[in-house]
Amino acid sequence: MLVRFARPSNPYDIQRNMKILLPISLAAGALAILPALVPASNVSNGDAPTVRLQDEEESGPLHGAMETLGGGMRKLRKLVKDPKSKELLPLLEEMEAAAMIALANPPEAPGDLKDADLALWKISFRMETLVLAQEILSMQTAAVNQDGEALKAASKALVERKKSGHDKFQ
Repeated sequence: MLVRFARPSNPYDIQRNMKILLPISLAAGALAILPALVPASNVSNGDAPTVRLQDEEESGPLHGAMETLGGGMRKLRKLVKDPKSKELLPLLEEMEAAAMIALANPPEAPGDLKDADLALWKISFRMETLVLAQEILSMQTAAVNQDGEALKAASKALVERKKSGHDKFQ
């Protein structure tokens, strides 16, 4: 199916273009790589980053993905100060891949949820994970553009997303 979009008045208006194209790209990308992520813990698909999840053997792919994201967040604190760092984009790509692995491996739902509540809880987890990936992609855009202010703002949003996810799903 071919989807056509109206041409933006300013093709360089990244914020507007991201609002239009990013959700579609995220969903399409997640659906495209999801089958590859479910049976295997590592992503290696052409140019996609290879992710070695931390602690995966002990607690499963979700725990490994979260450890990878947490380690990435710690490294980001230093790297955000230098938007020209060569380490920044590969780290963000690794974090994006870990978010996609988390998407494919939701946590165990609370035992008291049934039927519609359980379905809504699962949907909520997937939505939060996709928004997390969107925040990471925003950081990638800022890194490519070497926009320090946008990088710091996206970093703060990523920290808030992490707190929100932990409050809801831990």
